[in-house]
Order: sequence, then structure tokens, then C-alpha cells
Amino acid sequence: MAVNSNGNISPSVNGTRTTSTSLFFNGIDATNITSNEGSLTDNIAPAPETLSEVKLQTSLYDASTGRSGGGNFQLITRSGTNNFNGSVYYFVQNEKFNANDFFFNRDGIERPRARRNEGGFTIGGPVVKDRFFFFGGYQRTQANTAFVPTASSRTVLPAALGLIQGPRTAANVVAAFRQLNPNFQLTEAQISPLTLLNTMNPATGDFIIPSPRANAIRLSRPDRTVGDATRRDITRGDFLGGNPLVEQRNVFPAEFEQDQFTLKLDGQLTTNNRLSGTFFFADFPGLDPFPDPSSLASPFVLRRADRNRTLAIADTHIFSPRLINEVRFGYFSLNNSRRLDDPFLEITSEQFGIDNPALFFDDSPGTRRLGHFIGRNEIANFSFGGPNDSFNQRAQRTFSFSDNVTFVTGRQTLRFGGDFKRQAYDTNLPEEQATEFEKFENFTQFLAGRATEADTQFGVTQKEFRFNDVGAYIASDFKLTSRLTMNLGLRYEFFGLPEEKNGRIGNFDPALVTDTENPSNAFIIPNNVRPTGLAAVDEAIAATTVVDNKHTLNGQDFNNFAPRFGFAYSPARFKDKLVLRGGYGIFFDRPSTAFINTIFSNYPFLREVEVTAPARAINLLGPRDPVTGVGGAFSQQNPNLGLNRYLPNRLVFTPTGGGAAGGSYVIRDATTVVRDANGAANPRDLATGAPVTGNVAETFEFRAIDRDLRTPYIQQYNLGVQYELTRDTLLEVRYVGTKGTKLLQAIALNQGYNLNDPNTPDYIFRRFNAAYNAAYQGALSRGENVAQLFPNGPLRNASTERERGRGIAFGFANVVTGNPVDFNLSTPSTRNATTGAVSGGTLLGFEARGPLLGLNIPEALLLQSTGFSSYNSLQVNFQRRLSRGFQFNTSYTFSKSIDTSSTDPGSTAGGGRPDVPNAGFTVQNDSRNTSANKGLSDFDRTHRFSA
Repeated sequence: MAVNSNGNISPSVNGTRTTSTSLFFNGIDATNITSNEGSLTDNIAPAPETLSEVKLQTSLYDASTGRSGGGNFQLITRSGTNNFNGSVYYFVQNEKFNANDFFFNRDGIERPRARRNEGGFTIGGPVVKDRFFFFGGYQRTQANTAFVPTASSRTVLPAALGLIQGPRTAANVVAAFRQLNPNFQLTEAQISPLTLLNTMNPATGDFIIPSPRANAIRLSRPDRTVGDATRRDITRGDFLGGNPLVEQRNVFPAEFEQDQFTLKLDGQLTTNNRLSGTFFFADFPGLDPFPDPSSLASPFVLRRADRNRTLAIADTHIFSPRLINEVRFGYFSLNNSRRLDDPFLEITSEQFGIDNPALFFDDSPGTRRLGHFIGRNEIANFSFGGPNDSFNQRAQRTFSFSDNVTFVTGRQTLRFGGDFKRQAYDTNLPEEQATEFEKFENFTQFLAGRATEADTQFGVTQKEFRFNDVGAYIASDFKLTSRLTMNLGLRYEFFGLPEEKNGRIGNFDPALVTDTENPSNAFIIPNNVRPTGLAAVDEAIAATTVVDNKHTLNGQDFNNFAPRFGFAYSPARFKDKLVLRGGYGIFFDRPSTAFINTIFSNYPFLREVEVTAPARAINLLGPRDPVTGVGGAFSQQNPNLGLNRYLPNRLVFTPTGGGAAGGSYVIRDATTVVRDANGAANPRDLATGAPVTGNVAETFEFRAIDRDLRTPYIQQYNLGVQYELTRDTLLEVRYVGTKGTKLLQAIALNQGYNLNDPNTPDYIFRRFNAAYNAAYQGALSRGENVAQLFPNGPLRNASTERERGRGIAFGFANVVTGNPVDFNLSTPSTRNATTGAVSGGTLLGFEARGPLLGLNIPEALLLQSTGFSSYNSLQVNFQRRLSRGFQFNTSYTFSKSIDTSSTDPGSTAGGGRPDVPNAGFTVQNDSRNTSANKGLSDFDRTHRFSA
């Protein structure tokens, strides 16, 4: 269950996903579609005093309701009457009423701020007695509450920072670290990010990288050593760790405000016609100190600007006692946006000498801001800088129209109607374009100004999506006898695929691939694509395959028919004290927004850059030095180069040499660069005799949509009994089950092969053989000493590529596993007879083993409708209506929920919205066999009791 600053929840209902829940406000769809299929988070929260009814339908609601297969929340606003009435209320919460947390006391943290002031009023009455009525309400909320992201959240800092007395000069930093770590390897001249170390955080008044508190908890483990521990060459990524660590919990206040008002007008126009209109307005901005749970060391505060406008108009006309027509019109607007708080806008990457090519495309504050710095392993809880979603913006507008007819004849009540929704969804998700430096293994590496991975992105991020939804239904209630009632219904749903106003949809169709070593032709764009005005992007657009529609899929899904059936039976012998109820129904989930959240940042409109070379030694700072050739992390990224020119990638083999067997395989892109970012020349390409051309490839991160995507649906079924134990006491026992089919889930599009698997296709081995053979034949043609470079000789003649290269290009002994031929190795592994130490045994790169060369393995995803789920439960409710001053309501559920994945993937990890794209929501096991991912749902709760 997710909760936002409004206190709204997104529950899992009867084994369905949290995003399979709808919200209706006075009959108008008010679901926040910005979070994949739709949820209640970051949404409206009308004051309880303004509502006459709150209803949650959890199972088998009738055919008049659609859009989702989970819960259905209904909020109904109060109406005015012939009497004037109203209320005034005020609620206050303050830390003065609270004792301090035990662990806060232990950690030396003062009682955190916990202030909430909420007050308002309602008033209603007649405008014209018996004819026109009004009701209105206003509420203001102010909250200032300190918190940590989770109860166990801690930040990790180097203990040495607490020893620095005086300014943070390079000399003082080195002295402090050497005092606690005699093996600290850096000299004063090698301390790189001095300006970062001395920059203040506007939120805390302390340094961006603060000194630990005196009572911080000393950890028993220091940070780890990486690289070759026998060397101290930071240009090779060799960093001695051993820096003592401390951890502490930091608490900072979050702010939330809300102003909301409700106005409802009801008019009895004639005896047979009633018109009502409701307008709801809410602005709910806030300040979030911990947008990233790992930012505890130094929070970069986000300012949220959320607002909602909802209009619901209903006209009910009674044509006769047997015929009623109800028409509804609705408008729902929801804006969720965020940006760094003003003081943090003045802290930019540029002032620290961090070169970012994304500024060529966009020089807004969202790109200029200081990027995100993240540690891993022992320092995984160390990070600072604005999170990737610091400037995300989403705006939703939904126009809806519905008409419902009720016709009563004898024992039958017939209802039919339909609805139409026009959806507009505008997004701007700049994400990583302000840079991100991550996977720092220890603080020595950070102080040297070297990263393990550096990320940025550039291109077009502004998108404007439009799509339509249509529904129609017919339902009939039959009173077959005085004791048996049946409901039959059929609903039809059409969920239109989103289309982007300027054709900025990038997709990928594996079926179009004609060359696994160059899948460029499988990238596709819609036929309404327009130039962007950015040369690098427009060149890539011109080189991309255009399909014959505006959404890139193979067609709309028109086959969404949903039958519904229910019954209620009261046996005569129980004298109206017992009722049997049951039913079955199919409910479809709208996939539209998961579609949008999957393809929101794709080639050819955006290039995601992930620099990983030189290993653990990527220089953070500065443009390229023309003399030394040393450059910053992104100094080799040319913003003028067409985004299509990085493909195709190619595999380059470099032999170990010196008479040793095997070598290494590196994927290179199609650029002409011949030096690494650290200035070192690329290795010699034996195929040509010249330096290898091309950067170490940043394989394409890509989120594609299966062109045969279908609409997910849920089957619901239940059977239960209600029994009146006494006049005011009721017991209900029922079985409730659901089954999800064609659920959305993301798979790794380019999952690498285990080459020891006999089912690995032969063309994967051909890829390595071709790279090996090119190097061998090139060296041979130039008369080089091939016996030293290639001691195992040329490829052998064999019927399969696996056998041609075995023991030559790949496939060597693995002394660790005892496998005499491990096809995943590019060099043999050996064990020293004296020391037992293992050397060699180089693994073939995982991305080189992928089906399509050039696509990233963890982050080239494919959204499919291949997931499934099942839920079975026993649900018991025991309640007593208010009688003699006593009432209760207790519920118990015994259940099991199983699925292949528990949330809509979109393109997100961890947050349920497209903030930091990665593989967090892909199936966790074999993407070629998603059924193997079946297990207990993330939200499975075997026992649940409430009273």
C-alpha cells in the first residue's frame, strides 16, 4: 500500500495490483493516470466533512463500471437542503504533545518537529426553497513534520572528516584520512573535488558532505579496496580502501500545505428533472527533503507544486416511473510537478568544472543543477546532489461524458449506457541530463575525483500524449422469485493507444531485425513524426524506420468484452436471516499510461549516455586538456553527432599476448575516437594494425513495447453467505478469488546467453569467432608473431561455430568450477600449485553475449502483456449495528496471492512512476521463460485482521 503527502492510499484489492484501482468523484473518473495504469497517489483528498458517502467496491461491481480490475472508490459530495447548516473544525498536532523516540535520544537527535494544523468550515442551505440548494466547504492544511525515509535509514560517512580542524584544504584532508588509515594512498595534489568538499548545503547549513556527529556510530567494517591492491595507480582504477566509516541518522522537516474548496449546486428544475454541479479545487504544494532515500547525508530539497481542478455535472430526467435518463459531464485536471528548491539552483555542475554535453540541447536549471553522486557496497548509503527526478513535470486532463438509461418493467430492471473519455497527458522528464556519478567503491575513489560510472542524457524530453477511452454496457436485474435475484451484464471497453502530438514515440520491434550485429533497422517511429530543430536528433529521425500509424503497434485491441453475472438467494426456511451471494465477472485494466511511461525517453529522440571506461577511473571534472589528452567523463560525447552514428557496435578482440592463450573482447561504437577519456590511446586493432576506433560502447538503454500488446484483464469470482445472528448482529463468510491474465510485465529484451547452455544459438559463437579471426588474419597478413599473440592458432574447421572457436576464441578450463571447457571464458583459469591463488578465467562480457549487439542488457526492456496472477481467499466479517450504545465491525482474511510480477513496470524502479528508469520492474529470472518468475506477490498477506 502506497501513501502520499495527502494521506491517500493505493491499496491492493483482492490480489490485484495497486495500480488497478479507480477513483470516482461524484460519478466522474478522477483517477491519477500519471502512475502507470492509474492510482490514488498524488491525487485529490476532499475534506471528510464535505462528503456524504465514501464507498469502496472490492468485487463484482456491475457492468456500468469499468476501466480497472481492482478496487473502485466512490466519493459523493454532500448537498444542501431546505435548512441552513454548517460546521467549523480545527485539528492540531505538535511535537510538544509527543515524547522523543528512544533511538533519536540514543543518537543525540532532538525531538523532531511534528506539526500539523488543519481547519475549515462547511455551509449549506437553500437558494430557493424546494428548488435550488448549495453546499460549500473550505479547508486549509499546514504540516511541518520531520522524518526519515524509513525507520532503518542511516547515512554513511568517513570518520576522518570529523578530525579536520580548520578549513578543508587538500593538506588537511590527507592528514585526517592518514590519521585513521595509514594506507591512504592519495597525495595532496590528487585530491580532486575540493570545491565540492567546501560547498555548503542551504538546507542544513553544513557542508554538502558533512562531518559526522560526535556520537555517530562507528562501523566495524571500513570501505573496501578495489582494483589491484598491489598497485597505487588511480589512472587504472586501483584504490586502496580501509577508510573507517561511521553511520548516523539525520532528520529534516518536510513541509506540506493544502488549500481546497468544494462548491456544489443542486437544482430541481422541474418535478422530473434535477441538475447538479460540483466543483473541487485543491492546491497542495510541499517541500520534500528526502526525494532519494540514500540522500540522508546531505538532502537536496525538492519543491512540489501539485494542483487539481475537478468539475462534475449531472442531469437526471424522469421520463416516466419506468424510464430514467442520467447524463454526466466531467473535467479532471491534475498537475504533479517538482523542482529543486531555489537555494539549490545556485549549485551547478558547471561551477565545479563538470562538463556536460546535455547543455548543448537544454541549458535550463534542470540540466545545470549539480548532478547526483552515489556510492555502493559499504558506502551505498552515501549520496548527495539532486535526484534524477528533480525537475519532472506531469499534467493530466480528462474530459468525460456518459449517459445511463434505466428502464423498469415488471420484475426486471434494465440499464444500459456508455461513456467517452478524452485524455491528455503531458510530460517533461529530464531525468539524468544533469549528470549522475555512481558506484563509488570507497571514499578514496571519490576524493580522487574518479567514478565507476558516469551518466547523462540529451535530446528531447517534452512529450504531449493524447488518447481516447470508450465504454458501453447493458445490465439487467431479474427478480426471478421473491427470494432469488440475478444480475446479468455485458460491458465493452476500448482503450485507445496513446499518440504523441509531434510523433515523439520511439519503439523497437525485434521481428524487424535482419542483422543481429546491427539492429538499427528495428527502431521504429510513428508516421506523424516532426523535426525537433536539434540536428543530432533530426539526423537520427531521418535514419529510423517509419511505421504506418501514430502509435507504432500492430493495431488496437478491439476484443474487450466483459460479461458479468451475480445472484442473491434467501432460502425460505431461514426466514430471511440467511442470504447466499455469488457471481463472476471480467474486468479490463487500462494499459495506456504504462505504454507512455515505457517509451517516454527513447532513441531517436533521446540518447542515454553511460560511461564505464576507464574502469573505476572516470575523471569527474573538466573538459579535455588539449596537451595531456585527459578529459572529463563526457569529454568524448559530441552533441553535434547524429544519435544514429553510434551504431552499429562491433566486437574487438585483443589477445593476451606473451604466449598466453585467449584475450579480451570489447564492444566499441561506430565513432572515430582513438583515445579513452583519460587520454590513453585505444589499444592497437590487430585487424588493421592501427589504434581501435570507437569509444567503449555505451550500449543503448531502451524501453520497447511489444507491438502485439493486449489489454490486461481480471476475472473475479466469489461465493458467500450472510447470516443474521441477532437483530443487530451479522456474520458474513465468503470465498473471493481473482485471476489476472495478460498482465503487463517487462522482460530483458537482450538477455545474455549462458554459452554453456547447448541451446545457445550458433550465431552468438560466430560473433566471437569473427572478432578473433579478424585480429588473427590481420596480424598474420602483416607478418607479426602470431605464435606469441595467438598460441592456440587459427579457428578450426568444424560444422558449428561453437566447435570452430572452442579452446581458441573462447571455451577454456575453469579451475574454480572444475569445468574443463567453460564456454563463458575468454582466457583459461589456472591455480598456483604453491599458493592456491587463481588467475585468469576472464568472463566474456555479458552484453557481448546478448542476442542483439549494441543493446544494453539490464536496461533494454520490452513491455509485454504476458503476466498472470491468482488470488484465493477466505473472508469473514462480523459486525454489530449501533444498538444500546454499542457497535463493532471486525474482519479477517486468510489468503494467498501469486503472480509473475506485482506491479506495472512502466519504466520505473521502486517508486511506481517513471522517475529513475532502470530494470527494477523486470521479471527477475529468465526473461525467456517468465513463468519461472511465479511466486508470492509483493503484497501477499496470508493473515489480515482488522477491528
